[in-house]
Amino acid sequence: MHRLFFILLMIIPFATFAQKNDVIELPSGLKVATADEYGIFKWAEAKKKCENKGDGWSLPTKEELAEIYQYRDTIKGFTDSWYWSLSTDKSSTFFTDTDINPDYGNAWNLIFSNGVLVSNSKTYTIKARCVRHQ
Repeated sequence: MHRLFFILLMIIPFATFAQKNDVIELPSGLKVATADEYGIFKWAEAKKKCENKGDGWSLPTKEELAEIYQYRDTIKGFTDSWYWSLSTDKSSTFFTDTDINPDYGNAWNLIFSNGVLVSNSKTYTIKARCVRHQ
């Protein structure tokens, strides 16, 4: 019994790590995480959360997010929530200091209940799904 417990202690951390980095590759070659990042985030937090997964990880661009929406039933695990993209909205003039602080301004996100792409303040808290470019 003690040996089985020890073996489980050795395996469980690796199983958790493997699930955390599971991806599905789309026909375009884009690799998408099979699960959302836990929680909701401001844009800069979501961006950092994806980058912290390792080399090649990021938020998807708005074009990649639209592709992910197209394959959402294959990828699975999406809610009807809004999801951040890496793409910023250059036409947003609400904040004028985006050159000084890139966390100001708006970024694009996609509403997964209807597929609509919208621009929102980077201070909103929204879900994130990471992609890997390697």
